[in-house]
Amino acid sequence: MNPSPSTLRRLATIAALIRDARLEIVKRCAHAQAQTSQRLEDLQKKGPAEDMDPIVMNSVRLNYEAWADARRRDLLITLARQRAELGEAEAAAREAFGRAEALRKIGARADRRR
Repeated sequence: MNPSPSTLRRLATIAALIRDARLEIVKRCAHAQAQTSQRLEDLQKKGPAEDMDPIVMNSVRLNYEAWADARRRDLLITLARQRAELGEAEAAAREAFGRAEALRKIGARADRRR
């Protein structure tokens, strides 16, 4: 049984909507990953002011480094999770794109036969 042209058009529309939704998820995942990477970079730039008393400055630097190390560890865990989510989102988007493209081609082929 061959689907009617209107059924094919509806399926193609649904597939295109799913594809667009999956691409939006990829975009959001990539943006979140970029923000986390930026936070990691920012931790490298920050530190205590150089115009402090040397004893106070060393104490502040040690406290900051302890905090920054813990923060880096948390951000690296977050970044690993975000990379995994991005990979999954990209795979889902590729699949949705393939389905939308296949339905588009089937619809075009069916239109040519008429």
